Amino acid sequence: MRTVATLASCALLVWLAWDARTEIAGALGVLRADYLAASIVAGVLFTLVQARIFALLVPGRSGPGSARKTMAAFLLSQPSKYLPGKIWPVFVQAAILGPSARAVTITIANLQLFLISMLHLLALGLLCLDHFSLRGLAAALVIGPLAGTMVVVLPVAAVARRLAPRMALRMDIRNEPALAPGTVRDSAIGISVSMVANLLASTALLLSIGDAVPRENLAGVLAVLYLGNILGALVVIVPAGIGIRELAAAALGALLLPGIPASLIVTAAVVFRLWQVVVDVLSFALGWLIDRKTAP
Repeated sequence: MRTVATLASCALLVWLAWDARTEIAGALGVLRADYLAASIVAGVLFTLVQARIFALLVPGRSGPGSARKTMAAFLLSQPSKYLPGKIWPVFVQAAILGPSARAVTITIANLQLFLISMLHLLALGLLCLDHFSLRGLAAALVIGPLAGTMVVVLPVAAVARRLAPRMALRMDIRNEPALAPGTVRDSAIGISVSMVANLLASTALLLSIGDAVPRENLAGVLAVLYLGNILGALVVIVPAGIGIRELAAAALGALLLPGIPASLIVTAAVVFRLWQVVVDVLSFALGWLIDRKTAP
């Protein structure tokens, strides 16, 4: 079933890209190297900060060496999210970290980071949809750093045991150690920095394709890309939201921004997909370097 869904989503992405092939070719033909390089650097920085937040969410790994190893495991697991099923990153991380980190603990940390990421994208989406107004900024600060930090302190293990005791027993979900001092503060800073890095990376990427996305449409296109990313991530049967993310962005564009052509949204979404693959490959390479530096 997962394989069929993956093939269907890939076919959907190919169809969307083919339908907008003229616009995509035009956008790729005018790429500005300076903006593109800036977007890739900011994208890798964003992933690195996400890795740091992940390390904070894995209890018992607050020491410098352990934290770096956990960050390396997160970065090295990025390419595995393109495999069918959402569980592959957990397997990769558990294999790298070994018995020092329980698989269920890693799973809970990934779940928390997923929720934080969804809040993060929603905050940026609303901010861009409101064209960076003070109201949008206030909403982004509440939804992003504040609500994201609440996810960090959420006692996931205790909630799971109360809501689904049998599942918790089968999965051997236990009380985890208390969060290390400074975790809440560092998480709030990390979430804020990751939001800024994401916004800078996304803006620079759209600027890199020149007039393919007119400046007056920049905020609106960013908004539907962020919100479409949420919908793509929620379809758990499809790896990395392939095809679904792009279709959702186009649908949201038609609904929220009827004045912007669908081909423009699809072009931006496909360019973002290609950019994401490059960032994930570079993040993997960075994780390999960090892992080598922390090897005993």
